[in-house]
Amino acid sequence: MSDTYFNDHYTSQSYVNRPRVVTLERSDTYLAVSLAVKQGKKDEEGRPATTQQLDCNVVGTQAKAMVEALIEYLESFPEGESVIVSATSKAGDIQPGHSYTAKRGKNQGKTITPLRGRLIALTHVYVNGERFREDLDGNDESHAQQDEPVTESVQQAVEPANGESQAQQPDAESLAKEVKLSKDDPDFMAKKEQLKSLGYRWNPNSTSWVLSENVQTQQSAAA
Repeated sequence: MSDTYFNDHYTSQSYVNRPRVVTLERSDTYLAVSLAVKQGKKDEEGRPATTQQLDCNVVGTQAKAMVEALIEYLESFPEGESVIVSATSKAGDIQPGHSYTAKRGKNQGKTITPLRGRLIALTHVYVNGERFREDLDGNDESHAQQDEPVTESVQQAVEPANGESQAQQPDAESLAKEVKLSKDDPDFMAKKEQLKSLGYRWNPNSTSWVLSENVQTQQSAAA
């Protein structure tokens, strides 16, 4: 019996929607993403004539690292803010999914048959037109295990200069400009939410939380 298989890979330019962690009661947790594969002629602004929905389980090592980084980064945006993510995607095992009737949007009333597949790679990612984590475009499996090293705790970041603790939100001038967390910290999620509430944004290039320009401007004005 042969142990050789034919590879049927589907490489495309896609919009990347809903990168997520899926948790089922009786199954292992896995990563998933919904792609809108660009098709047809470009318009003057570079937008495709149409898109094909492709829902994928993320299986490739490189793809997992990139999707995990995207999830982390997109969580730093304010809720409701428009974010456009585009990338080169490679998927396999493409099959038609269950058809449904669209209830809203430009396809309202139309029957939609999404495709389903397994995402092998996600490279050349752009978020709102800016290149995202080019270092994750390779196939190095170590990327999937990267954590944010601790260089300063959240408590240090928000601690007033005189060392006295305060119950209220700290003044802008008392905040550190950059903070790194460790995902091994049991309070990681709480600290991340605290940083976001203080005006920090995730910087994927430095893999750290950086104080927003508006807050830094307040610091300069108060100095």
